[in-house]
Amino acid sequence: MAFFNSAAKKAFDAYKKENGSDKKLPRISELNAEYAMLLERKKSSYAECRKTKSEMCKIMYIASVTLCVDDI
Repeated sequence: MAFFNSAAKKAFDAYKKENGSDKKLPRISELNAEYAMLLERKKSSYAECRKTKSEMCKIMYIASVTLCVDDI
C-alpha cells in the first residue's frame, strides 16, 4: 500500500509543479470528458491508420507483381 501512496504523492507533486501549487485538481467530470475526447480521437486515428495500411499493402503488391513481370 505504501507504493501506491508514494506514487500518488509523486503524481500530485508533478501536477502541482506543472500547474502551480494553488491550482485545484480537475473534477472527475472534466477528466471523463477529456478522456472521452481522447478516446474518440484515438478511434478515428486508428481507422485512418487501417485505411492507410490497406492502401500501402495494395501498392506493395502491385509493385512486387510489376517487378516479377519485369524479370520475365
